Amino acid sequence: MSERPGLLTKVKRARRVAVRGHSRHGHPVEIRGEELLARALQHEIDHLEGTLFIDRLSPFRREVAKKKLKKALADREDD
Repeated sequence: MSERPGLLTKVKRARRVAVRGHSRHGHPVEIRGEELLARALQHEIDHLEGTLFIDRLSPFRREVAKKKLKKALADREDD
């Protein structure tokens, strides 16, 4: 099993969301969520769309995160 590099950073998310889709039977479905449920829904939609958390960062924070990731990977190779 591979280890994660340990990169953590905060991502801005909406506090409330409404998600619309269809059930497995083709019926329209709407889910509304606040706080933790809203974050979870946005996180899962990102997975479905192939969006990484680093894609949600400002250009400056993205560069900082990339440097941390490179350092973590280099440190792991030294072990």
